Parts: sequence; C-alpha cells; structure tokens
Amino acid sequence: MIFWLILLGMTLATLAWLGLPFLARSRGERRGDDVAVYKDQLAEIERDLSTARIAPEEAEAARIEVSRRLLKAAERDERASGGAPAAARTRRLAAVAFTVLALPAIAAAFYYRLGAPWEAMPKPAAEAKGPNGMTLSDMIARVEAHVRDNPEDGRSYEVLAPVYMRLSRFGDAANAWRRAIALLGDTSIREAGLGEALVGEAQGAVTPEARAVFDKALALDGGSVPARYYLALAALQDGRTDEARQKWQDMLQGAPADAPWTAPIRRALAETAPAGATPPTAEAPQAKPAPGPSASDVEAAQNMNSGDRNAFIRSMVARLADRLKQNGDDPDGWARLVRAYGVLGETAQAEAATAAARKALAADAGKLAKFEDALKAGPQ
Repeated sequence: MIFWLILLGMTLATLAWLGLPFLARSRGERRGDDVAVYKDQLAEIERDLSTARIAPEEAEAARIEVSRRLLKAAERDERASGGAPAAARTRRLAAVAFTVLALPAIAAAFYYRLGAPWEAMPKPAAEAKGPNGMTLSDMIARVEAHVRDNPEDGRSYEVLAPVYMRLSRFGDAANAWRRAIALLGDTSIREAGLGEALVGEAQGAVTPEARAVFDKALALDGGSVPARYYLALAALQDGRTDEARQKWQDMLQGAPADAPWTAPIRRALAETAPAGATPPTAEAPQAKPAPGPSASDVEAAQNMNSGDRNAFIRSMVARLADRLKQNGDDPDGWARLVRAYGVLGETAQAEAATAAARKALAADAGKLAKFEDALKAGPQ
C-alpha cells in the first residue's frame, strides 16, 4: 500500500508540473508570428518522428510542450485582436483536463495490460516463489510436517536448521541442530552450526554455552573455520584483543586468497589493528597450519548451498594438501586427503595424492602400511 501511495504522489506532482503552466497567464507580449513558429515546430516534430530521428516518448513530450506554448501564443493573439478570452480559458482547461485525466488513464491501461503491476509489490523472502511454484514458507511447512510425522528423521532437522538461520529464526535453528546431533551424532559441522545459532540468538554475543559448543567442534576438527572464528570473537568480547587477533591471523595462514571466509577475518583484524599497523595478508608468516577435514565432515558439508560448500571444503582440503607437501610424514593426513578427494568426486586428484603418499612414506614401512590400512578401512 505504501508503494502505491508513493507512486500516486509522484504521479500527481508530475501532472501538476505539466498542468500548471497551462493555467498561467502571459506576462509579456511576443511577436504576432509566434503561432506560426509553434505550428512549424509541431510539424518538425512529426517529421523527426516519421524518420525515427527521435523516440516516440521524446516526440510526445516535445509535442506537449510546444502545444502549451502554442495555446498561450494563440490566446495572446486573440486578446490583441479583441478575441474572447473565455474561449482561450476553455482551451486551457481542456488541455489541463487531458493532461491530468486522459494521459494517466491511458498510461495505466497500457501498464495493466502489458506490464505486471502486482510484481511491483515487495515480497518477503519467505513468500517469494521458487521454480516449483512453492514459497519458502510452503517448503518449510512441508518439511516441518514431515518432521512431526517422522520425529527420528535427523536429516530433515539438518535441512531445516540452515533455513531457519537464513530467516533469522535462531532459536528454531538451535533446536533443529540439537535434534540433528542427537539423532545423527556429533560432527564439527553440526556443532559449529549449533554454535552459530546460539550466537545469533544472543544477538552476536558468544555466550558460555556457545563457547562450549565451538570448543567441541574444534575438538572434532581442528580446522573448523566457524569454531575458530567465533572463539577468537569470544576472546575479543572478553577484552583479550591480542589473543583474538592472533587466532584470526593463524586462520589466514595457508588460506587461499579468494576464500570467502577470509573477508570477515580481514575486516576484524583491520578494525582491531593498532594505529599504523600493516593490514594482514594470507602470505604473512604464521604458526603451523591446522589439520584438514575428515571425510565425514566433508560429507556433512554437502548440506550447505553449492557455493558455500565448495568454498568451505576446497579451502580445507587445499590447506591439508599444502601441509602434506611441506611435511609428508603423516599417513593419517594422507589418508584423509585421499578420502576427501574421493568425496568431492575428483578421482584424478585422489589417485595423484595416493601416489604422492606412497612416495613420501616409502622410507618407513610401518607408516606406509598404516596409510594402506587407512585407505582399506574407508571413511572415518
């Protein structure tokens, strides 16, 4: 409703600007050939329009303006020759009526017939329809109904939780993550998701409960990006700025320059930097990088949207691969890397990592056997 009131106000203001000059009286005398000049201008506009030298909209605007001047010139000529001013006023009123009533009516008719006025109304994200004709609210309601009928379906809770987060329904998101964890078990992704929901519920504060959850996520995967970020934020909120900055700087080591999750970290470092400090870079020397993801964490990340999932998984796998290039004496790390490539469907990369692992571990038969056994055991 507010949109249409604004549109109506803009229309009335425009019409007033166009119509008022028709009612204004002339304050000076012009040459007696003004009428002929304006008629020539109207004819020239028609010629330009017929040869496509100007657009129809420009032609119409010019025609209206020249017609207004023509009416005023004709009125002056009538007064100068003793004509009836009442006739001039009638013509002016007719022109105003046409401008104020007829033009908007014609435009509205064309817009309603050819446009889509109903699409001009802003819609909440939850009410916007998807390709299947269902709104997000409809889809949420369907999943919620499925959960009520199947309360032990942990995957449905895992699907609902990120959607609740998107709609800022943080309490519902936290409850959904708790149910997913209870039914499907702990993973770093699920614990970190619960922690983020708790932070959202607390309006950005990293509460003691959220810290405990992030600590658990970090214990499951030392490279958990959300857990590491929010634990650093917790240190900042406690007034331990140096500790927070060190944690964020550690996160940047080995991170790809285009990793999307580095942007908020760089902003946080910039906002907390001492005066004159150099902005952080991904290439700055840092501490030893954190270990990479387990195969179960990579599989859990498949529940994210494609863009976030790919950025998240590939950044972690790249960090693990870089660490193994620097120090290949880690059979468990090699096994995790091969399994991660397998989950991503990158067969060639998995085979290359397997060959590199066997080469790096060839000098230690025990570690090589451990690597081969880990591969045979499958995802952990």
